[in-house]
Amino acid sequence: MNNLHQERLAIVNMKNEIRDIFAGTYMKFCQRLPIDEKKIVLKSFRGIECGDNPRAIFDALYAKRPDLHYVWVTADEKLSVPGARTVRHGSPAEIKELATAKIWIDNKRKGCWTSKRAGQFYLQTWHGGIALKRIEKDAEDKLPAYYIKSAKKDSRLADAFLSGSGWQTGNIRDAFWYTGDIWETGLPRNDILFRPDEAGKKIRQAFGFSETDKVVLYAPTFREDYSLDVYDLDRERLLAACRARFGGKWKLIMRLHPNIANEGKYFYYNDEVLNGCHYPIMSELVAGCDVLVTDYSSCMFDAAESGKISFIYASDVDDYLADRGFNFEFRDLPFAIAETNDELEQNIKAYDENEYAARTEAFLDELQVYDNECAAGTVADMLLQIMEEK
Repeated sequence: MNNLHQERLAIVNMKNEIRDIFAGTYMKFCQRLPIDEKKIVLKSFRGIECGDNPRAIFDALYAKRPDLHYVWVTADEKLSVPGARTVRHGSPAEIKELATAKIWIDNKRKGCWTSKRAGQFYLQTWHGGIALKRIEKDAEDKLPAYYIKSAKKDSRLADAFLSGSGWQTGNIRDAFWYTGDIWETGLPRNDILFRPDEAGKKIRQAFGFSETDKVVLYAPTFREDYSLDVYDLDRERLLAACRARFGGKWKLIMRLHPNIANEGKYFYYNDEVLNGCHYPIMSELVAGCDVLVTDYSSCMFDAAESGKISFIYASDVDDYLADRGFNFEFRDLPFAIAETNDELEQNIKAYDENEYAARTEAFLDELQVYDNECAAGTVADMLLQIMEEK
C-alpha cells in the first residue's frame, strides 16, 4: 500500500469518525419517537440501486401486504420503487426512518453510527452467495480498519442473515463475526434463476433486442483501486466467437459492479454492445442471458445454478490473488479460464456442453446449494410474522 493510498484512507477514516458522532447522536434523539409497527426500511449497495435480495424481498412483501409503509434508501433522487417512499442515503431523513422502523433490510454493512432499539428487527441479506474471493474476517488484513469496525458492529446488530447454501452458512459463521440466526431459505434474488424465460423476455424488452437475439453478459467485479485497465475484453471478438460456436445473432450487455457502475459511461457502445451498468436487477441479467463472461464475481455460480454457460476472462489473476486470496483453487473451478483474449476465443470455440454440465453440477452439489424458486416468499412470510409480534 503506497503512502498516497494510506493518506487517503486516513482522511476517509477521519471523516467517518466525525460523521459517526453527529449521526449517532441524531439517531439517539430520533429513537425517542415511537416505532411505526408497519414500516420497513430497505437499502441495497448503499442506495446505488434498488435491487439484489432486498428488492426481491420487497416485491414479495408488497404482493402480500401493499398496505405496509415501505421506505427505500437511495443515493440518486431519480431512483424510485412503485409502492414505496424514498429518502436519500446519508441524510438525516434516513436516520429518522431507521430509528422509527419496525424492520430494516440491507445487503451491505451499516455505519458505526447505527444503533438499534428494542422492538426492531434487522435482516442482513448480504450481497453475495458462494464467494470466490475471501471476504470479511478471511480478508481482515486487506480491509480498512473502519470497515472492520463497522462490520463487527453490523453483525452484532443483525437479528438474522440469509444463506443460499451449506457452504455460505459455514462462511457466515467463519468469516462474518456472527453467531446469530441464519435463515437457510435460499437467496431471494436467485428465485429468478429458476424462471429464465421470464428474465430473458424482460431484458430483451428493456434493451430492444428481438426474441431471437442471443445475449452474452460481461459482468466483471471491481478492483480495490477502482482501476478500469483490467476491463480490456475484446468485445467484438467475443461476439464473433459466440456466433462461430453457437450460431445466431448475438448482443453483448456490459454490466460493471455497483461500486463502479458510473464508470461504465467511459466505454464505447453500439447496436451490438450495450451498457447495462444501471439495469436494476442483476439476477435478471444472469438468468436471462445465454452466456456469461466474468472474472472473479460470484455471479458465475448464480449462472451455473441457472444452467447458463459461463466463461472466465481474468487478465490479472496473480495480482488479484495476492490482494484478496480465493476460497477455492482457481484452476479447479468448473469454468474454462482465460487470461488473454486469444484464450477466451479458444475456450468458447472448444466449449463442450456435456462436460460443462457434469462439472458444474458436481461443484454445486458439493457446496450444498439449496436456492429455490420460493425464497423471497418464504422470507416475506417470516418477516410478516415478526411484524405481528409485540
